[in-house]
Amino acid sequence: MMKHYSKGANREEVLAAHQIPIDNLPEDFLWMKLSPRSKVGTVLQSALKAFNDESQKCVVWSGSGAATEKAVACAEIMKKRWSARVRLHQRTKICFSKAEELWEPKLDGLDSLVVLREIPTIYILLSKEAIR
Repeated sequence: MMKHYSKGANREEVLAAHQIPIDNLPEDFLWMKLSPRSKVGTVLQSALKAFNDESQKCVVWSGSGAATEKAVACAEIMKKRWSARVRLHQRTKICFSKAEELWEPKLDGLDSLVVLREIPTIYILLSKEAIR
């Protein structure tokens, strides 16, 4: 019974840019990693400013768990704002990231527990140029 345990630390899989699971991802892209605490307006403003630069041709929005909705919202808002200028190309990948939850016993004689969880994660690539 979990009432005999207290939750300890979480260890989440840290993803590097070269591990993003989108085929033919350009080398130079802006990666907007959202968390549940991210403010949509703030990150969107930052991404739009960078995307207005001619040298920045694509952006990847990503979010895990509670942040997946924010990643989708940001991508949709960005597409809507850019629709008058140029048609953005999109590629979306939905997968799972791994996390470990550590649980410490409150009673003597119980072992520590490690719970493995798979967290839904989304990656949305928006590009000014066609994606191969």
